[in-house]
Formats: sequence, structure tokens, C-alpha cells
Amino acid sequence: MISNERITVRAVVNFPKFETTDEMSGKYQVVLGNLSPAAVEKLEEVGIKVRADNGEMGATIKPTSKWPIIPVDVDGNSFMGATQQIGYGSIVRATIKPFAYNVGGNSGVSPKIERIVVEELAVPEAGGDFVEGEVL
Repeated sequence: MISNERITVRAVVNFPKFETTDEMSGKYQVVLGNLSPAAVEKLEEVGIKVRADNGEMGATIKPTSKWPIIPVDVDGNSFMGATQQIGYGSIVRATIKPFAYNVGGNSGVSPKIERIVVEELAVPEAGGDFVEGEVL
């Protein structure tokens, strides 16, 4: 059941693509994980499908956008141009609005981020550089 109701959830950031598009989907997106049971219930009530148990990420949703998703900090300061500072594990408060779609015979309800506030910033880990060596 779709509604115009906005739902605010607390979540953990995974796979953030706030200002760069995802290579697979071509959209800006973020996986919001570790959703509370109350958040899952409310999201499902408005028709948003929640991935119930996604391992360590818990219950998740993946809002996508055609436009950059620009979070703010708790004081309202924008992360525009600096979203790469928001690492995996950052805790956010996201306001979600259900968005009904019907494209090519596929219909459903997607989560749209209206606002995302970083409550606890997890700094991205350095490294990840390719190291030459034996490939196993």
C-alpha cells in the first residue's frame, strides 16, 4: 500500500555511492542496513520491500536516485563534494518516502531518500591498493 507518509529510520551505511553512480545500476545509491524491527515493519506497511536478513548488514533497503544524494551532518552542514568521507559503518538517520513505479510491466514501491543526516561518521579505511604478488 503506497502512501505519501515519510518514514525516518536509523541505519548503517554500506556501499555508499552518494556523488558517483554505481557501475552496475548507473544510479546514485546507498545500502541502508541494520534497520530496526519497527523500521522494517513500517517500511513494509507502505509497500517497500526490505531484504530481511542480509548477513552482518541485517535488514536492508537500497534507495537509488537519478541525482546525487547529499547527506548533511547533525548541524546541517552539507557533505557536497566530500561524501567520500562517509565510510562503511557510518550511522545515519534517513527520511524515506515511498515511490510507486510502473516501468515496462514491472511495478512496485521503491524507497526514495528525502534527507540523510550523518549521526556518527566512520572514516573510510586507508588501503585497498592492489599489491603485486602471487595470485592464488
